[in-house]
Formats: sequence, structure tokens, C-alpha cells
Amino acid sequence: KKMTNIIKYLVSKNFNIVETS
Repeated sequence: KKMTNIIKYLVSKNFNIVETS
């Protein structure tokens, strides 16, 4: 249950980095 939250957070961060690039 918590693992999904961490993955979601990491994915969100990755999306932010991709958008900024």
C-alpha cells in the first residue's frame, strides 16, 4: 500500500523533470 504511494511520488517527480527539460 505504501509502496504505491512512493512509486506515484517518484513518477510524479520524473514527470516534472521531463516537463522542465
